[in-house]
Amino acid sequence: MAIDSAGDVWAWGRNHLGQLGDGTYTQRNTPVKINALFGKGIIAIATGENHSMAIDADGDVWAWGSKDYGQLGDGTTGYYSHTPIQITALSDKGITAIAAGGSHSMAIDSNGDVWAWGLNDYGQLGGPTTNGRIPTQITVLSGRKITAIAAGVYHSMAIR
Repeated sequence: MAIDSAGDVWAWGRNHLGQLGDGTYTQRNTPVKINALFGKGIIAIATGENHSMAIDADGDVWAWGSKDYGQLGDGTTGYYSHTPIQITALSDKGITAIAAGGSHSMAIDSNGDVWAWGLNDYGQLGGPTTNGRIPTQITVLSGRKITAIAAGVYHSMAIR
């Protein structure tokens, strides 16, 4: 994926689970604009194994692709979303950074607190013992003013 100077998002590659967000499941060998995000002023993007995410100028988070483990953060699992859906649980948090792992996702809010959701088989959500379908704050990091996050296939990291 890429963001252009207007804040629009472009994606290309394999799209069998809708991870490009263009409303299709068609592989794209050249970049296509994600029309559902047009005009939102996207400031950051992240890609996981089979899902993608973006932050808009208002600090809202959008996700699309596979949601087998709840990694899109809309409270559901199974199937896919081939267009971006807003993660409403983060709407008032002023999200400043995102990370997409293998099948989990993370975000940093304006207070420097970290939120995580999706697959948690190896503790990659940082606290809850079950898979999370909606963003949940990682309480052990509360108040630590986290400035950066990263998500691997089965692990996560944070810097303060």
